Amino acid sequence: MSMRKYAPLVPLIVALALVAALAANRSLHEAALEADYVSFFTAGKMISMGYGSAAQLYDHALQANTQQAILAGSGIRHSGGLLPFVNPPFTLFIFTPLSYLPAEDGFLLWNIIQMAALVLALWLLQTMLPLITVTCCGWE
Repeated sequence: MSMRKYAPLVPLIVALALVAALAANRSLHEAALEADYVSFFTAGKMISMGYGSAAQLYDHALQANTQQAILAGSGIRHSGGLLPFVNPPFTLFIFTPLSYLPAEDGFLLWNIIQMAALVLALWLLQTMLPLITVTCCGWE
């Protein structure tokens, strides 16, 4: 029986395994949340709070106050100071809706979105490049 017909499911299985591992490992979750996601979440929260002008959005003092309030309310500890939002404002089309969720839930949803995008990209790549064959695990 040929396993080739199941090859498109491999990216989905890998993505689901990564999301499950991320959700199950709290320390990894907290470490990743302290990375760049918290700056995006802070900026999204600032927009949802009405701080929509560029002067407010890129004000480091206002970002620091908002970020400290978010981190204090989430139980996440970050000792490195401000993680500033320095990206273009259009990135907030994605992160403002996520800011209405608790920080941890928004982070998990963001990772699920990224994994879904990865699976879609791998599937599109596989359909666009038919010369790629799966040669691992006895699949031919």
